[in-house]
Amino acid sequence: MQIQLFPNPMSAPRFENTNAVYFNALKYLNQKDDVDGNKVGIAGYSYGAFASLFAATQWVAQAYGAGLKFAAHAPIYPGSCWMFTQWTKGETTPIRKLPYPADFAKTWTGAPVKIFAAGKDDYDDRDPNACPEFVAAVAPEFRSSFEWLVYPDATHGWNQQSSSFFVRGACKNKGCTNHNVNNPAVSAKNNDDVVRFFLSKLAGK
Repeated sequence: MQIQLFPNPMSAPRFENTNAVYFNALKYLNQKDDVDGNKVGIAGYSYGAFASLFAATQWVAQAYGAGLKFAAHAPIYPGSCWMFTQWTKGETTPIRKLPYPADFAKTWTGAPVKIFAAGKDDYDDRDPNACPEFVAAVAPEFRSSFEWLVYPDATHGWNQQSSSFFVRGACKNKGCTNHNVNNPAVSAKNNDDVVRFFLSKLAGK
């Protein structure tokens, strides 16, 4: 199922306003006779990658899932692993202040998470270690559920039309121009990598 969280990519809603959208989709799929509710994963690009990561936190799952949770998570070039590192440490970020408890990113559902990151992502100031550092900041009792794969020469939006635009929260909240460079080779490899991840985590459940 493909969910459109918002129609205009330049006017994204606040994250907390979309949590119910993808958990309502999970509830819907759990009601389908031809769907195994224990094998539903969630993947998303950029903003959708944030959604995938939020859904993996225990607080968001309990607040919006009504007892349900996703079985696997594949965030793809998230809009700043650096931000999630701050949230995981219980810190706030000036640009993205969330109406969640300060410790919301300290406890996770335990479902497998694999982050597919761009090594030259301007949202993370082109720091290829931003997502590995986020995983390292996850509490030890949950860290084994996380893994990451960095495509070193890829930028944010590698499967989109090439474009450049200023983002207030990019470059680790310093603000800078984000460069999306279309990369068909990385796009194709990532598609295969994501499918393999879900098959490996869900096929045997």
